[in-house]
Amino acid sequence: LAACTPRPTPQTAPPEDEVPASLRAHDDALERAMGAHSLAEWHAYTQEGTAPEGGLAALQAAEHTLFQRVRPEAERVLQGAEQGSRAHRAASLWLRGARGLELVGDPETSRLAHELEERLNQHAFRQGERTLTRADLRRMAGDTSADARRASMEITSQAHGAVADIARALLRRRHAVARERGVASWADAMLDLRGIAPSRWDELDRALEAGTRAAYLQRLDE
Repeated sequence: LAACTPRPTPQTAPPEDEVPASLRAHDDALERAMGAHSLAEWHAYTQEGTAPEGGLAALQAAEHTLFQRVRPEAERVLQGAEQGSRAHRAASLWLRGARGLELVGDPETSRLAHELEERLNQHAFRQGERTLTRADLRRMAGDTSADARRASMEITSQAHGAVADIARALLRRRHAVARERGVASWADAMLDLRGIAPSRWDELDRALEAGTRAAYLQRLDE
């Protein structure tokens, strides 16, 4: 979530504009937690390295504990910090992390998300008697032959069909978790955690569509 937050133009902060020590004291724990999570995600995707004891669910539980421990202090700092200051920004990020984990760290949501990813990673793409790699499919998708491009889409759709049931279950669970927390839409909640109002997203979507329509139609004709 922090990586998706807009970054201001770097400026030299006045000496008094510092992140409070009460928040900085948790930086090392956060870095270790995020590093362990990244390695676990990498292992799930590539099978390289070692799987964490207890799996990703155990890591998310530890992350949730960390953010809940820091949350009261972050709320206190936020109340007394000036808007735009480093203290205000740091406290806001901690609180966004805590809210985000409540949405994505729900045990059933986490289980379904990991099962979806595992199924996709293990899916074998077949064309007749051949088993294709993702690299094969990328080459086919960029082939000058329309038949090859169409075949790549049809083969890729095999994976979509294979995970349709788990994907639907995950969507239902995400929306249920959002509603349990008083949020109308899980997607809107995730945008809000990134500092993006849903209306701003819709405006961007319309602008992109309008601004690229002519070039897209020209390319389509070609």
